[in-house]
Amino acid sequence: MMRLVYATLALTVTMGICAAGTQTESNVGTRTHVATGVVKAVSASALTLEGGDDRITFAIHPSTRFIGKGRYTDLVLRTPRRATDFVKVGDRVAVTFRPFGRAMNAVQVRVVQRSLN
Repeated sequence: MMRLVYATLALTVTMGICAAGTQTESNVGTRTHVATGVVKAVSASALTLEGGDDRITFAIHPSTRFIGKGRYTDLVLRTPRRATDFVKVGDRVAVTFRPFGRAMNAVQVRVVQRSLN
């Protein structure tokens, strides 16, 4: 009887450890980062920033939020629009992104300062 109790306990602990390890590994790609810079190129599917000596290209998805003075998009109630409707070349922006492999997926694009052009 005691052997069965110990075997059940050992199996339960092992399953709990495996489940905790799986949860930790799957949350690695959910961390977000922020990059700021001047927009050098923008299209319906990508946004390129220049900050210092580096250029970074972010992937734009339908779920990407755009925030700026008078230009807020909601994830649920918005009509489909293009990134070029919100961001122009020369704008200073802050991009919240989530790295996924080699791609940088933009979660939110906040226009900090509009270009004078």
